[in-house]
Order: sequence, then structure tokens, then C-alpha cells
Amino acid sequence: MGNSTKRAWIGLYCFENDPEKCSWDSEYGNAKEYNNFAPNFPYIEMDKCVYLKSSGKLAGKWLSGDCQEDQRSFVCEIPTTFEADCELNFNGNCYFPSVNKSIGFENARISCETHCGDLVSIHSAAEISFIKNYYKNHMDVDSIYIGTRANHWPGHYHRWVDDSKVDYTNFDVSEKKCLTMSLKTTETKAAGFWYGTDCLATEHFLCKRPIGKDCESTPSTVAPLEYKEHYTFLLKSGSFSSPNYPENYTAISTSVYSLATFGSQKIRLTFNDILTEYHYDYILIYDGDSIESPLIGNISGIHHEKNIFESSTNNLYVIFITDISVNKLGFTASFQSII
Repeated sequence: MGNSTKRAWIGLYCFENDPEKCSWDSEYGNAKEYNNFAPNFPYIEMDKCVYLKSSGKLAGKWLSGDCQEDQRSFVCEIPTTFEADCELNFNGNCYFPSVNKSIGFENARISCETHCGDLVSIHSAAEISFIKNYYKNHMDVDSIYIGTRANHWPGHYHRWVDDSKVDYTNFDVSEKKCLTMSLKTTETKAAGFWYGTDCLATEHFLCKRPIGKDCESTPSTVAPLEYKEHYTFLLKSGSFSSPNYPENYTAISTSVYSLATFGSQKIRLTFNDILTEYHYDYILIYDGDSIESPLIGNISGIHHEKNIFESSTNNLYVIFITDISVNKLGFTASFQSII
């Protein structure tokens, strides 16, 4: 520190007058293994924050200070950084934020593959801070998919999809299989905490890959949300079905059905029979002419009863998305114009 700095805050907070009860802000443990407190410190009766003295007889020693009233310089610590060809890098990894939202967890993972990575795994409070700081400049993003989901095995525990070690968690509510990290504090959520969500939810996401990993594909952005492998436009009335029906539909596909009618007329859409892989292959129905329209339907699994939807305008937009495995029969549907 410079000659003008006599005292500086360090990232240590003490709950008792015992180094073992002093925790580092980085959440990397306590001060039991190493500390340099001055004699009779820590002393929480003075307060619970800790500063480093850089001059005088106590130079290099740690002392307790008033967390609210004392105005001091401070020392920041960042992880080791590496030269990389990615705009965002932290602690040996590149990060790629999505440009658009993904319709479901598995499709977010597919988009991450274009960066030779996977959905982000998180291993420290510092990594959470890094992610939160990036999104401070992107106020339109409330939450992101993170790369963990619960196994079906006993205990319903979560694992990282990139197979990295689960060495840090920050769950708040995790009753569902997939998780998002909140980026804003609201009445029901706290920024940085992880919350359970439907695996078919439409969310922003963050991709991650180790620095130095070979990647032949170097796109400038995450793959577009609407990859239209199958696109069908239907007017006024008609019927449609999943690809290959009555045979099983194909894997890793996106089918778009744009339905329209005239003037002030509206559309009634009826699904007659649905058989998809629950939670992984699903049908989305938007009340309008694009994914920017309100989502009024999200269907997955087995439905032998009729499912009926009515538009509020003269358009409906239907998307059928399948993942990499377990292909089933799919669906049939019909629609008609109504007044």
C-alpha cells in the first residue's frame, strides 16, 4: 500500500472474539488457519469488521474497526486472470451470455454447444458476484438458467451438467428439477440465490467453457432462439401434426406453426391427442404472431383429452421442441376461424 494509506479494510468479518469465528467475505473459510491479529484482537465489542494497519508498531497487524462509521481505504482481491479471446473471463473460464431467451433448459444447453461449452456451473460466492456485476448493465434480465438439475435418484439432489464438482451451493427454494439464479432482489427473491423452475420455462441463460479449450465454432452470439427446422404457415382453418406423424417425431428439432385468419376474426386451436416425452419435448402456444406474444399454453407429456386454446387476435404461434432422446408419437391438431 502507498505511504499515504495507514489503514485498509480487509475482507474479514468476526462474529466472536475468536479467529475461528471470523469469516472471509469470499466464503473460503475462517481465519483459524492463518491470521495476523494484533494482541487482544479480534475485539467485537469495538465492532466486527477488520482492517490492516500498515505503519507504526502494529504495521501488518489486523485490528477490529467500526463497520459503519470508520472511513478507510480497502484492498480488493480478484482471481488469477488469463489471456483469452472471450470478452468475459473469470478464474480460468470464458462466459457467454445469451442474446435472447431460451424456450426450455435443454435448448439453452444446445445453444451453449455453439460455444463448445455448457450452461454455467458456479463454484464460489466470488463467481456469483462476477455474474451479478456483469448483469448490472443488463437490467432487462431478471434471472438466468444455471447448469444444474436434480437427478431422479433418491435424495433428489442436483449436479452440474458440465460434470464439475458440486463444491458450492446457494439454494433458496429448489422444489423443481431445473434452477435459475435471480439477478434482482424482489419481495420473493434475493439476487444471487438459486430458485427452482420448470425445465420448460423461457429464460435467459449463461454459457461457460474453460479457457484454452479448442473450439472450431466461434460465433459472435448465442444461436438464435427460433431455429426453424420445420416452418408451416396456415390460413383460416386446417390441421397439422408433429413431424413424421403417425411415426415418431425426430430428435433435436424445432417446428413452428404460424396460424392466421382475417380481420377481426380469432382462432380456436384444438389438440386432439398428445404424446411427448414429459418435461423434455413440449408444445408452446403464443397468443399472437411471434414468441414476443403472450404465452398461453405449455404442454408436455400424455394428453388424450382435447386441449383447446383461443386467440385474442387473428394469429396464433405454435412451437414444438424436442431434445436429443426419447422420441414419441407427437400430436395432431386442428384450428378454425371464429367470430
